[in-house]
Amino acid sequence: MPEFQKAFYITILVAKKNLYLFLYDYTTTIFSEALNRQIDLAEPDIFKRYQQIMKIKVDLMKQYHALFDFLKKTYAETSSEVRDELNHYNATIQKKCLCNGV
Repeated sequence: MPEFQKAFYITILVAKKNLYLFLYDYTTTIFSEALNRQIDLAEPDIFKRYQQIMKIKVDLMKQYHALFDFLKKTYAETSSEVRDELNHYNATIQKKCLCNGV
């Protein structure tokens, strides 16, 4: 394979990975913001709060069904490079939530 084709191929792969990670960030941000906006944090009953979360989740699935399908596929990601990035992103989000008391 000529050198310019190899460089072009690598550029395409990097762009594809970056798009994938951008979509993951976009999707998780939409869902997190929707949950934070709609959930009643003053509700002391854990079962009622869980019921609220499930209702919000179903509403989001209806409204953003393609993004939910994409999010489900990310959990089956086999590329170790992308998987590591996703795990790092998720750990960062979880740490931020714990620091904010959510």
